[in-house]
Amino acid sequence: MQKNWIGKSFGCEINFKIEGSLPVKNIKCFTTRPDTLFGFSFLALSIDHEVSKFYNENTNILLLTKGLAVIENQFETLADKLEKILKIKGASNPKISAVGGPCLANGLANRIKSSVVLANNNIEIVKEIGKIISTSYYSTEFTDDLIGVEVCAATKNIYSMLIGASEGLSGENLDDKIKKKYYLNTSASLVYKSLSEMKKLTKKLKGKEETVFGLAGLGDLHLSLIHI
Repeated sequence: MQKNWIGKSFGCEINFKIEGSLPVKNIKCFTTRPDTLFGFSFLALSIDHEVSKFYNENTNILLLTKGLAVIENQFETLADKLEKILKIKGASNPKISAVGGPCLANGLANRIKSSVVLANNNIEIVKEIGKIISTSYYSTEFTDDLIGVEVCAATKNIYSMLIGASEGLSGENLDDKIKKKYYLNTSASLVYKSLSEMKKLTKKLKGKEETVFGLAGLGDLHLSLIHI
């Protein structure tokens, strides 16, 4: 999927040596920006990586992926889905957290000051994660609303595309120059309606409505809109 979606990428592969007793001795990483490796703070691994086989219940998991799953005709967050998978594999109490907020990778790689919110039902867990990943330019806030952050992260891109089309949606049988000059009325209306729907969905899935107006909701929606 990555090959057909992204296309050909040019870069280099780097092997990171692992210290300790794990049988996996190296982690191979491909990057198109090797220059950024001299300032990186931590390395995130896919759940499919070989190292994940050695997961234990004392290991904190921070989800960077976004989306909602449909299981038995019910919406579930990726955190819910991963928790079920880990419990099937024998983990009785997996510690799964999620991150959300307005943070473009290129800006972060260049150490632009950015803020995100870390979420876990046990807020003390994300506070510990925050101590590990926070830097002078990457600040972290914390919430116990894991569902709310996951819902906002999964849906804000849909709404940003809708709002991005506001110029075309601003009126029928109007000259394109008129639409281009005055479409902001429509855009503002769609922002309001998008946040209202995000709030309703978050509440429906048992999240906190106020999360929609924080970094994971309004903050990330704003960034997506100006980055379209």
